[in-house]
Amino acid sequence: MRNDAAVRIFSLFRGPAPLEPEIVDNALHATFHPEGFRQFIVNWEELAAPLIHTLHREAATNEAAERLRDALLAYPGVPARWKVPDPAAASAPVLNMRLKRGDLSLAFFSTITTLATPQDVTLQQLRIECFHPADAVTEETAKHLAATRAPRP
Repeated sequence: MRNDAAVRIFSLFRGPAPLEPEIVDNALHATFHPEGFRQFIVNWEELAAPLIHTLHREAATNEAAERLRDALLAYPGVPARWKVPDPAAASAPVLNMRLKRGDLSLAFFSTITTLATPQDVTLQQLRIECFHPADAVTEETAKHLAATRAPRP
């Protein structure tokens, strides 16, 4: 699920061909698919590697995570070395993402929050990702998009 701000920002980085809903509706699929956001992420390997390492850890005990990991690893252009879990790979508390499309360049850092010891399967799968502007241009772009948003009914 995405909030209105994420929809406004990421709609600036859509390719010419529409993607299937299962790709668009899943942030990881949209990040890894070669015609999704990946084509606009300047530092894609830097961003995607920690995500795959996290999925490797989760796949050890979660079949849904295993299926998702395998689907992401099957996309063209995903480094073969990512198919093997790296037990020494650390989970970064902050991820950096630089997006570029034409003359528009935006930079964000993001944090992903998970619940450490939930007793409910739904809560175990909950992730809250927050994107924060990493430079003045991105902050001004976000403010402009927020000011021009369509009013809610």
